Amino acid sequence: MATSGSGSAASAAASGTFAVSGYTIAELELLVEQATGLDMDEAAELKRIDQAITAAGHAAATWNGHGWWWTQATLATFDTAANTSIYNLRTVNSNAMKDIHAIQQIILDNDYALGKFHDKIEYDHYVTMFTNTNKPTRYAVWGDLSIGLAPIPGDTYTMTVSYLKHHSEITGAGSSDAALIVPADFQWGVYVAGATWLLRRDTLKPASLRECPAFVEAMGRMAAADPSADYDQNIQGVGYPAGDHVTRFPTDSPIADYGF
Repeated sequence: MATSGSGSAASAAASGTFAVSGYTIAELELLVEQATGLDMDEAAELKRIDQAITAAGHAAATWNGHGWWWTQATLATFDTAANTSIYNLRTVNSNAMKDIHAIQQIILDNDYALGKFHDKIEYDHYVTMFTNTNKPTRYAVWGDLSIGLAPIPGDTYTMTVSYLKHHSEITGAGSSDAALIVPADFQWGVYVAGATWLLRRDTLKPASLRECPAFVEAMGRMAAADPSADYDQNIQGVGYPAGDHVTRFPTDSPIADYGF
C-alpha cells in the first residue's frame, strides 16, 4: 500500500514512537480506483472518485455533529463598517472564512466575547426596539452563516471568529494534499473505505456510511483518540451496524476483505 511522508515515519521510528504516514490525493484516487474498477483516465469516473472522497471526508468532519480537534480553533478576522449590522462570514474579508462550518465564538477587538441571540426573531426584535449604534455585544446567525450584530456597529471594530471548518472539495487537478484534513491514523478508513463504500452503492449520502464497518471503526478510534476526551470513557453514538461489531483494522490484505 502506497503512502507518503516516509521521512516523518522514519523519524518517528528513530525516536521510539509510531506514526502513520498520510496519503496524497493521487494515492487515494488510485486505491479507490483499484477497489471499485473505475478508470481514472476517464474524466467522469475520476470526478466520481473525487466526489466520493470529498463526501467521506465531510461525513467524518461532521460525524454525529461532533467538532473534532482537527476542525476546531480556526481563527479569522473581519472589520465592521459603521451602520452595517449584517455580514456573511463565508464571503466577508475576501472569503477568509470560506471553509466555515459552524461558529464557536466571536470576540470584539480582543476585548470580550459576544453573546448570542436564540434566533433571528429575537435579533430582529432587538434591533427594532434599540436603533442606536454602539459597540456590538451580541450576534445572531442564520442558515447561510450570515450574522447580525447588535447593537448596530457605530464604528470600525475588529471581529475575531473562532470556528469549525468543513471538509473542502477534493479535485485531483485543483486540490492540494493539505486539503486531506482527516488525521493520518484514520485516513484509510475514511477516504479509502468510505469512498469505496459510497461508490459501490452509487450514493454520495454521508449518512449511508453508518453501515460501512471500516468507516465506523475509524470513527470509533477517532472518538477515543480525541485529546479532549478520556481514552477509556464509553464513547456514545459511534453507530456500529447491527450484528456486525467491527474489530478489523486495515492491513496490506486485499481491501475487499473489509466489508465494502
